[in-house]
Amino acid sequence: MAIYHCCIKIISRGKGKSAVAAAAYRSGECITNDYDGVTHDFSRKRGIVHTEIILPDHAPREFENRGVLWNSVEKIEKQKNSQLSREIEIALPVELTQEQNISLARRFVKEQFADKGMCVDIAVHNTDGTNPHAHIMLTMRPLNKDGSWGAKVVKVNGKKTYPVDWDNRDNAELWRKAWAAYCNTALRINGHSEVVDHRSYERQGVEQIPTIHLGITAFRLEQRGIATDLGNRNREIDALNSKLRQIKARIRKLEDWKADLIAAPPTLYDVFSEMMNRGEQRSQSQRINDVKFAAQTLIFLKQYDIETFVDMAAVVKKMRSRYDELKAETTKTARRYATLSEHIKQAEAYEKNSKVYFQWRGMKEGDKETRFYEKHKAEITAFTEAHKYMTRHLNGHKSIPLEDWRREFAAVKNEHTSLMAESDKLSQELRSAEAIKRNAEKVMGVEQQVRNRKSEIGL
Repeated sequence: MAIYHCCIKIISRGKGKSAVAAAAYRSGECITNDYDGVTHDFSRKRGIVHTEIILPDHAPREFENRGVLWNSVEKIEKQKNSQLSREIEIALPVELTQEQNISLARRFVKEQFADKGMCVDIAVHNTDGTNPHAHIMLTMRPLNKDGSWGAKVVKVNGKKTYPVDWDNRDNAELWRKAWAAYCNTALRINGHSEVVDHRSYERQGVEQIPTIHLGITAFRLEQRGIATDLGNRNREIDALNSKLRQIKARIRKLEDWKADLIAAPPTLYDVFSEMMNRGEQRSQSQRINDVKFAAQTLIFLKQYDIETFVDMAAVVKKMRSRYDELKAETTKTARRYATLSEHIKQAEAYEKNSKVYFQWRGMKEGDKETRFYEKHKAEITAFTEAHKYMTRHLNGHKSIPLEDWRREFAAVKNEHTSLMAESDKLSQELRSAEAIKRNAEKVMGVEQQVRNRKSEIGL
């Protein structure tokens, strides 16, 4: 079914990134970066089904050449930490055909970005036919009317001002919301009932425990049929979501039923007589199971001191409270699991790549330093991103508390196991309550039939 995904990132030279390299990779082309002389050849890359440059009306026509466009960007940016491009990655609906998805993506980027002055480079990928998505690269400087690049920041009366509002943080929410609207319109026009929503489950008011983002490595392993820890966790969350939905629906049915029963209740003795009176046609093993289940139901009644159907109604109310607590605790545990998982991942990347990073930082600029960087670019970038992440999440710690995170991670996993057991226990108790309800209804139905027959014969 259609899923919502819209991830917004910055391609920055300060993170060791290159707009030319990114464009070459996403489009599957061979482009030389004039800024550093490095050629990026991804002409053998598979899974690229469409690429296109979409320009505002006043952009130079030569920008329709991908290499010219991004080399122009690289040339105008002089700083070592310059932000070169904004990238938006979107998931395309699997319900739509390839042509429909390309048309959808083209319409979205033209109206939301190109018509507002940005140069857009779009690449649609779909390697295995099950994960259609698009990479959208956007220029960040305004274009002057003569086709030259404008300044990102200008001073007016001594104050900094921004010629365009593309860096406004509010745009992220607007773009995400717009993409959901474009998807839903395309799905509806093409005869599909599925809808997507850019909001989190919490913002939608949906009682759904969110799954954890797999990341590209885990996703590819899962696609190949190789189970990962995060994939297993998501399967557990899906199973628990299904179980909690069933529990909630079952409790609601018991709540809807109890008022009628309390008004004219049969005795619990009558209910158990009906429960055991299943007919001689049942096999011996079935009758044994009936006795076992009746015994479990008696234990349930004794555990909660249920003597009347008024007591039963109070227990159903307690079940509702237990469900609400279980749902809240499960959601909190899932979120903490996701947070700790990312903490540990980034901390391990920091430790693993720190030696290479500091070795590179200690080199003097020159050919040796350039060759070292190109050889270890992935490790250096991973360390840089991990360092930035740690800076935001250390919360006053002077060193990375990796072992503390690992211990808490193990505790959270144990807590999840306990919550699963609690949901199983609640589900079993509901089974007893439902059996009482079901057999009470049978007794009430028989009594009503007797009353009707007496009325018919004038008694």
